[in-house]
Amino acid sequence: MKSMTGFGSGTATKDGITCTVEIKSVNARFLDLFIRCPKQMNPFESIIRGMVQDRINRGKVEVSVSIQDAGERPKTFTINSVLRKQIQELLVQEEFYDDPKKSEERFLQEIAILADKTDITEEIVRFSSHVVQLKNTLTDENPIGRKVDFILQEMNREVNTIGSKAMDSNITEFVVQLKCELEKIREQVQNVE
Repeated sequence: MKSMTGFGSGTATKDGITCTVEIKSVNARFLDLFIRCPKQMNPFESIIRGMVQDRINRGKVEVSVSIQDAGERPKTFTINSVLRKQIQELLVQEEFYDDPKKSEERFLQEIAILADKTDITEEIVRFSSHVVQLKNTLTDENPIGRKVDFILQEMNREVNTIGSKAMDSNITEFVVQLKCELEKIREQVQNVE
């Protein structure tokens, strides 16, 4: 017999990054799971959720994750000079500034904003974690229909976000194919308990 009331915490440190996880649980009729984590942990939320759901069936469970970074690691990047020139010309045409040499800082700000708006790394990481969770769920002997449907909704959400951020026709084509495959799976899941 397991109690629904409990508290636990753990801390791990690697490469200057310290992660602390606290879990609190109280009695509840069904599993009510609340996960609080920093933004950089969002791609792993579904994995955390799956780990808790694999071990706990009932109770109000609160999971808190905190990250402390002891130091900055160097970040490197390269600039595509052809793309840079095209964007610079576009900015001149749109009258963001008159003289390209006058506002190098403004140009770099625009590049950073554009890069952030079009970066799909987070979505890919989250989608990959949903794939892992889906594979794990499909091997479960218990009723999985609702859970699989929910995972597919999350996968579809990530694919839609990738599609809206993508500025590449190959990625857009891949998004359409993924959406078709996800829809086929959803149709099959409607017959699963």
